[in-house]
Amino acid sequence: MDDFFKRIPVFQNLIHVELFFAAFFHGWDGIVDFLQHCPKLQILHITKWTSSLSKDWDCPIWSLECVSSHLRSCTINRFDGSKNDLRFATYILQNASRLEVMTIYVSVTARSSNGTQKDQIMEELSTCPRLSPGCKLSLQFH
Repeated sequence: MDDFFKRIPVFQNLIHVELFFAAFFHGWDGIVDFLQHCPKLQILHITKWTSSLSKDWDCPIWSLECVSSHLRSCTINRFDGSKNDLRFATYILQNASRLEVMTIYVSVTARSSNGTQKDQIMEELSTCPRLSPGCKLSLQFH
């Protein structure tokens, strides 16, 4: 997978992207690899078609240029509340200085596993420190 992202160009002027999280991306690592090629990205929309891989995702220790300097809106569809999903959402909230809106649509499976997981997702994300003080977090349970 690393070789694939080394071969694609840097999209210098890309400001809006809609990604479909499937086997192609190999989990959140693949999404981060792709985002490294989008330094001016302002609007990120992700729809997950597969669940996160079982491998634990480690947030990058550096902040991606697009996230730290430009990202204004982030939407994640079919968020399942896994550790990796929570780490990615937390990473965005903690590193996006210009983030205005973060919208997360939590999948039915996370909601239906009893109220506990729903409460944990809400607690973790709503109490997460945000780099952008004006960021509005919206959690929708479907």
